[in-house]
Amino acid sequence: MRVPSLAKLQLSPRVQRVLEAHGIKRTSGLTGLNERELLAIRGFGGKGLAELYEALDAAGLELTPDPYAPYVCARHGQASWDTNIADLFLCDACTAKWQRDAFAGQPPEYEGGSLKGFCLNCNVLSKDVRLRQWLLCGTCERVARSIGRSVVAERYVMDRWNDTIARYAPALILESTDEPTLMRREDKASSQKRAEIDFISKTKKTDRNVFGFELKTGKSYISGAAPVGSYMGRFQLDKSDCDDIVAVMEREKLPVYLLHVQVIDRVHPPTQQYLALAGWWTDVFRMASHFEQIRRRPRETRDAAYFDTSMFEPLDTFADHVARGDHRTVARRLKKQGVPALYR
Repeated sequence: MRVPSLAKLQLSPRVQRVLEAHGIKRTSGLTGLNERELLAIRGFGGKGLAELYEALDAAGLELTPDPYAPYVCARHGQASWDTNIADLFLCDACTAKWQRDAFAGQPPEYEGGSLKGFCLNCNVLSKDVRLRQWLLCGTCERVARSIGRSVVAERYVMDRWNDTIARYAPALILESTDEPTLMRREDKASSQKRAEIDFISKTKKTDRNVFGFELKTGKSYISGAAPVGSYMGRFQLDKSDCDDIVAVMEREKLPVYLLHVQVIDRVHPPTQQYLALAGWWTDVFRMASHFEQIRRRPRETRDAAYFDTSMFEPLDTFADHVARGDHRTVARRLKKQGVPALYR
C-alpha cells in the first residue's frame, strides 16, 4: 500500500517546503517524529506546529509521543519540568475526595497496601491509610501537603471556641465558611474567586452575622510559656489575603479578626501527624498600626505585608474581648471610620 504524501494534509506551501527540505515527504515520516524533534528543524516554529496539529487532527493522525516530554500535573493538567511523582498517604475517603475534586477523576499512578497512620488530608489516625502517588508539579504538591495543617488548625479553633469562648458568649455560634480542601488548580484569568474568610460568628436566635475570623497557620510561636519551635519575629500575610479581609468587611459590614495557629509536625512512620499547639488573634485596627513594610516572599513571586507580632494576643483572651462587648466597639469604629488600610 502506498503511503500518502504530505500533499494529502493540505499544509501551507511554506510549511510543506520546510518539511520536505529535511527529507520529510510522506505522512509516515512525519508521524514518526515527536513535537520536540519537529521544533528542532530550522525554520519550523510554533505557528507551523499549530497548523500541523490541525491538519493531522483532520486526517485522523497524530505525532509520536515524546518519551522525554515533561510530565503532566494531575491537579492543573499542564506539563512542566518540575512535575514528578508525589508520595501522599491518604485514607480511602480523602482519596476519593481528592481524586474527584482536585485530580479530575484521575486515579493514582500507584496505590500501596493499607496501614495504620495519619491521613495527609484529614490527619486522623486510621487503619485504611495507603500510599497513593500522583504526578504533581512543585506548587501543587506543596499545596496538597499544606491542606492537613489547615484542617488541624481549623479543628483547633473550633475546639477553643467550644471549650472557652462559648462560655462567655452563649448567644453566639461559630461556623466554618471556607473548609480547607484540595481543589482543581485553575488559571488566574479564569478563577475570579469571591473573597471569603474562614469563620463567621452568628447569633443563635436571629442568625445575624456578628464578626468573622481569617485563619492562618504556621510552625512558629508568637508568645507563651515553655514555647515549642522557633519564635516568629514578624508576621507575613500575602497582599491578596489582606485584600480579601478588607473586601469581606466592606461587603458584609462586620469586623474580621486575624488568627494565627501554630501547627507542628510529628512523625508517625511512614506518615506524619500535625499538632496544633497555640493560637493568637488581633483586629484590623491593630494590624494597620503594626504594619511595617511590603516585601517579596523568599523564593516566591508574591508580595507580602509584614507586621510586628506585638499586635497579637493569646487566643484564650478573645473570650474576655467578647464578654466585655469589645467586638461591638470594633464594629462601631468600623462604621464610623471605615475599614483601615492594612498595608501601604
